[in-house]
Amino acid sequence: MWRHMAALLLLLVLSGCAAGAPPPSGPRETALEGTNWVLLRLGTVAATPTGSARPPNLRLTERRAGGFGGCNRFGGAYELSGAALRFGPLIATRMACMEGGAQEQPYFDALAAVRGWRLSGDRLTLTGADGAVLLEFEAKGAE
Repeated sequence: MWRHMAALLLLLVLSGCAAGAPPPSGPRETALEGTNWVLLRLGTVAATPTGSARPPNLRLTERRAGGFGGCNRFGGAYELSGAALRFGPLIATRMACMEGGAQEQPYFDALAAVRGWRLSGDRLTLTGADGAVLLEFEAKGAE
């Protein structure tokens, strides 16, 4: 009888520990989603916002991409499969801006050419079909 009670008590203790344990992390792809990625480099050139302009950013959520290009907001779909990443057609607002517009079209062009990605700490690197670095971002929390 005591053995059954001890086994039952042990089972209850272990199940209580398992219930409080954090869930296992999901696939690596989910690390990309829900983070505000702020542009650091566009190719080999450092991304530097001018004046009071915000830096370009990117946010991926549930197969939807969106963000800010330096002047305009943009959005569209993306496809992610392992280390492959491709953005669908992106649409953007058409505001006229005094600041931040110079790197916007090159930023959008680079996003259109993305075919791969990799994470290293809080850095996201997006690469082209040839593996060349197109964009580098830094995680800046949720947008």
